[in-house]
Amino acid sequence: MYELTHRALRRGLENPIDREQLILEKRTQARKSLRDAGISDARIDRVWSLLNETYFLRHRSAEIVWHTEWLADSDTDSEIGLLDVRLQKKGDGVEAVLYTPRTHATFAHATAVLDELGMTIVDARVIPTENGYSLDTFIFMELDKRMETDESRLAKIRRSLTRVLTASDENVVKVTRAAPRQVRMFKTATSVRFGEKPADGMTVMELVAADRPGLLSKIGQTFLAQAVDIAAAKIMTIGERAEDVFYICNRDGTALDGTAQERLRNELVINLDDDATAT
Repeated sequence: MYELTHRALRRGLENPIDREQLILEKRTQARKSLRDAGISDARIDRVWSLLNETYFLRHRSAEIVWHTEWLADSDTDSEIGLLDVRLQKKGDGVEAVLYTPRTHATFAHATAVLDELGMTIVDARVIPTENGYSLDTFIFMELDKRMETDESRLAKIRRSLTRVLTASDENVVKVTRAAPRQVRMFKTATSVRFGEKPADGMTVMELVAADRPGLLSKIGQTFLAQAVDIAAAKIMTIGERAEDVFYICNRDGTALDGTAQERLRNELVINLDDDATAT
């Protein structure tokens, strides 16, 4: 799983020609759609000046169109940030994007809120912008397949995530939803492994742990305490096991050295295994 996900995340990163061509294709397709929607080139360029190459590599053209339309009509200097939520155009999931100051613990807050709402997160991408903000995109689904994600449910998700914008770093939502019975029966010790070489200047970390409510938020809080930023995450749950891959870096954008990796590994194992024992 690690190698497959690793290769997928690195696609376009190692070959400069492929990288530039992929970005050009996405930008060209997105610009055409935005022009068709009546968004001027000046407004498009104003938004795109905030976004780096990594953003265009890690988002589909349809997502770029969505984010650009939204940000073009919003105050990108907002002190608390911005939020948008929608049903996926293709698929059964829900998409949420949060634009918040870089110093805000958005990943830890948002994942806790979604967990408490009974959502399972299938994808998360975190991209720093050129003006000191962060663009966090989440794709998630109802854990209970009987639950219908209608307009009323979307409104509740939006209200809950809106509180993330003003929440303090210390007041992360406590996830009270109980773990499923099969998760409580099987225990998986936390395992953390780092890639041998940085990818695009970032450290690749694979984490295997017992899946339970609040897991991603606890990981996010540990990253925050260790001054580690998340650039991207691939979330996978297999039965009672969570097998997640994170692209991470130091606050200054550099890869973690051996000492920082070992310190992060120890903190994750302590925090997650203690939390699993208490579940």
